[in-house]
Amino acid sequence: MSDKKSYRITTRRPIDGRMRKEGDIVALTDREYQAEAGWGGIEPVKAELAPAAAPEAPETSETETATGKKRK
Repeated sequence: MSDKKSYRITTRRPIDGRMRKEGDIVALTDREYQAEAGWGGIEPVKAELAPAAAPEAPETSETETATGKKRK
């Protein structure tokens, strides 16, 4: 069984008989990647960390944000 890895297209180019646009993600085996890498325009996808979520500030307003009505 062949292990496929994800690669990002960095310039518009054909891969596997289809024209791919910049930013597309494709799954290729190591052998397929080596064949395509010589032409350029492709890079391995690195794991991207999600940005840390900012803690939500408690609502201090007397008015509900969603409804616009005063709180009881």
